[in-house]
Amino acid sequence: MSRDNGRWPLLTPRHREVLALIVEGMTSREIAAQLGISRRTVEVHRTNIMRRLGARNVSDLFREALLQRLIPKRYRRKGGEPTAMPLADPEPESAPSSAVPDIVPAF
Repeated sequence: MSRDNGRWPLLTPRHREVLALIVEGMTSREIAAQLGISRRTVEVHRTNIMRRLGARNVSDLFREALLQRLIPKRYRRKGGEPTAMPLADPEPESAPSSAVPDIVPAF
């Protein structure tokens, strides 16, 4: 998978910045305009991020970013509305468990 001898692959600060904007749903052109870089540079960053995280597509990229806690469980999409809610804290043992488990299912 994407782990190398138990260590998480490192992303540069720029990679993390690009990843956050990808997660927000921005296109390469929009990311380029916001960061003041070319669209092609954004695409190179996206390719490098995907390679470092072992992702084959954007779904894999999103999943790996969540698993490696590179993005919060609650994030905002273009337009500013929350698209994912944080998972509830575990309830006490005596209460019935209705909370969503803190696990991302394998695809």
